[in-house]
Amino acid sequence: FFFKQKTAYEMQRGLVGSEMCIRDSKSYIIITARVHAAETAGSYKVQGLISFLLSKNPIAYSLRQHHIFLIFPMLNPDGVILGNNRYSLGGYDLNRCYNSPRKSKHPSVYALKELLKKITIAGHTIHVYCDLHGHSKQHNSFIYACHNVSNASLSSWTKTRLLPRIMAKKCALFDYHQCSFKVESDKQSTARVIIWKEFMVSNSFTLETSMYAYRLDQEIVRFTEREYSGIGETLMLALYEYQTILWQLQKEIKGSKGWLRPIHLQELAGTPASDILKQAIEEDKEEGRKRERRERLKLKIHPIKKVELI
Repeated sequence: FFFKQKTAYEMQRGLVGSEMCIRDSKSYIIITARVHAAETAGSYKVQGLISFLLSKNPIAYSLRQHHIFLIFPMLNPDGVILGNNRYSLGGYDLNRCYNSPRKSKHPSVYALKELLKKITIAGHTIHVYCDLHGHSKQHNSFIYACHNVSNASLSSWTKTRLLPRIMAKKCALFDYHQCSFKVESDKQSTARVIIWKEFMVSNSFTLETSMYAYRLDQEIVRFTEREYSGIGETLMLALYEYQTILWQLQKEIKGSKGWLRPIHLQELAGTPASDILKQAIEEDKEEGRKRERRERLKLKIHPIKKVELI
């Protein structure tokens, strides 16, 4: 137990004492996972996004050129080693202490927050923060965000909804209708809320994915490792498109003080892939019902005659 506890403290010392991550003028994208030990879906999503970022894909190259990625695949290594559900070695829920983490009790969260302070003090921009989780009750994949942006004088709630909409367009397993932009009272000390509030990060998200399954029409389908990894890759693709659309919208956003009509936002982001899939399934069902009606009509036109046996 002592060795595993020391691992978390070593993580804290290494991050707080290092300046190697704070350099040049690129904006930062921060990804964290496994703050809750048993949410293994987060690890597969991290694997997917890292594999994509290290690939030769032109989009991955562009993301690397424009951003610095700081990825923390496991914020709660002690809890993972011990087989805990949510808690750390000390019995703490590490996603409920971001408002005031203590170095002795929450070393990894303390170290992360200190690093974010150094990044912002140095004048760098945190473009996106995303915490990867697994959900034990809901199906599909979806995002928890904050109800407006951190600097309302420059933009609006538009930004917080744009990335989830792009995710929905690109991935049928991601359900925009399940996304929530509220900040509940019991979530005030979570990573996404504190980083949004204290570090003025408009795009501060929790990316949730069911620990079990997604809905495909009326069917419940179990997630595979490949599908979890695919959601991580989709997040990177969505970030690239988000930046592209945002550049196009800058003039309009400034002119309207950040407000975009919801219908315009939907037009820009595109139709959710799940809606397209549902429509296709419904069309197939309707075609099947039409065939059945035609077959019944044929039977009425050409009724089967009974043959009497002699």
